[in-house]
Amino acid sequence: MKTPKLSEKSLSNILQSIYGQVLDQKRFKTTEQTFIVDCYVPKINAIFEFDGPSHYTQTARIVRDENLVKFCSAEQILLVQIPYFLQFDDRVLLALSNGLIQLDYMETEYRHGFWDKKIVLPADFNSDGLARFQQLYYKFVQFDRFSVLKEIYESLERFDKRLALGNNPPEFLLHYPT
Repeated sequence: MKTPKLSEKSLSNILQSIYGQVLDQKRFKTTEQTFIVDCYVPKINAIFEFDGPSHYTQTARIVRDENLVKFCSAEQILLVQIPYFLQFDDRVLLALSNGLIQLDYMETEYRHGFWDKKIVLPADFNSDGLARFQQLYYKFVQFDRFSVLKEIYESLERFDKRLALGNNPPEFLLHYPT
């Protein structure tokens, strides 16, 4: 199955074609906070979030995401957070679900990485966003998905290193594993 370019809406449509019922903008309330999530799939008790640039640049959004991770862990809900610079395919889904969701033959026509000229680059991430990006990077290393990392790295190579990575880029961003 070929998937369209990923967005919040296309994510919902893809999930519906795979799992049937998808609840968009579902609310989960705790005593401290209400979470409105992009997609909830009751069949597999999973929340799917399409995380745009603000999930890497705005501290309040990053803290909300950390609280959502804790909530899902406590409630035993699978949380799959898909960053805006990745597309929906079987490699991404396997890594982002920590190996719990494996779909065969899901691929996308679009490349992973920072290809759009107006995209927010890692140099624009705040320190918490960069830490989140690094955690994601190592998740792909763990699941042996170097082709995804290669596409991300190649997209960053198109820019001046300072523009894409900042003046003092973290070591992990200077090369992808081989």
